[in-house]
Amino acid sequence: MLGVILAVIIFGLIILIHEFGHYIVGKLSGCSVSKFSIGWGPKMVAFKKKETEYQISWIPLIGGYVRMPGMEGESAELTKEEEGDIKKYNLKTFEEIRTWQKFMVFIGGVGMQIITAVLLLSIVIAVMGKPLSKLYIAGVSEGSPAQAAGLKTADVILKVDNQSINSVDDLLGYLSDKDDQEVKVSYKRGSKLLTASVIPIYNSEYKKVVMGINIAPSLYFEKEEMSWKDYAFGGIIFTGELSVKMLEGIWMLISGKLPIKDSAMGPVGIVAITKDIIQTGFLNVIMFFILININLAFINLMPFPALDGGHVIFLAIEKIFRIKISTKIKEKIIIVGFSLLIILILYITLNDVTRLYKAHQSKKEAALTQEEIETDKK
Repeated sequence: MLGVILAVIIFGLIILIHEFGHYIVGKLSGCSVSKFSIGWGPKMVAFKKKETEYQISWIPLIGGYVRMPGMEGESAELTKEEEGDIKKYNLKTFEEIRTWQKFMVFIGGVGMQIITAVLLLSIVIAVMGKPLSKLYIAGVSEGSPAQAAGLKTADVILKVDNQSINSVDDLLGYLSDKDDQEVKVSYKRGSKLLTASVIPIYNSEYKKVVMGINIAPSLYFEKEEMSWKDYAFGGIIFTGELSVKMLEGIWMLISGKLPIKDSAMGPVGIVAITKDIIQTGFLNVIMFFILININLAFINLMPFPALDGGHVIFLAIEKIFRIKISTKIKEKIIIVGFSLLIILILYITLNDVTRLYKAHQSKKEAALTQEEIETDKK
């Protein structure tokens, strides 16, 4: 239950940050923002300042929304109160602001998410140190080259043939042409630094050269040898690195190199992971929040009709070809895009449930097997 609550809070904060980005850019553009809501549904409490009504709704933990009169997707007709406020405070509707300002409003949500990630990472780095990566061995396959070389669960891989290994991709990339060739694996077991000779083999099922280990990447923070640049720009640099990895992952999904069925994760999967992350400490919860925040930011920028990236594409087409796409056409395209998005989310959620069920069944079978072993011993 705690995992569900924390996941809802994380998503709620991210959506709230995103909507605040739209809100603040709209205000700076001179556009009327008639409503800023925390949560959805009927309002619980509200107050009005200038033209904006600030409210807390009865469902406060799923984010929020802003209303800018004249924006696509909002009611085409202004209320009398909105018309009066626009004249009173000398404001504009969304349709009346310039194209570049509309563009900034649409990407304002994503921009605020990235700024939040940079600020949080800057604080984490200043307090804890530079984020580095450890590759823990989470499991060793029976009869594998790794087992034959003496590698064990909980060992930490440092280098292969004096080549620093910082990620699973680094390891797989280095091993890709090492089929049946001996490599020297430097690793740490407790406080001991050790070396093992491993002969990787080609796995026809995964179509990769492997050692027969499961890797669990983990972040740790190191304050030694930090320069002033790390303190000043560490948040920006690490956000950039995470963003590049996110974009690479999204591209691999789009290109089919990573199947959506096995790689994408929906709300159910995130709730399950959140439950485990809570137990690893507050810092990991913060890092998880940052990762999800950046991930959703870049997904929102994709040129899909129901997302902010889709609105940017509409603006670009209108500006380049000097045409005005009718509101009705936009609404129909957005409805189709939104429907496809819902179908995709349902598909990913079904995969999440299937994965969790299989994992649960595997645990039950493992428990039964262990029980049989204990019974045989007796």
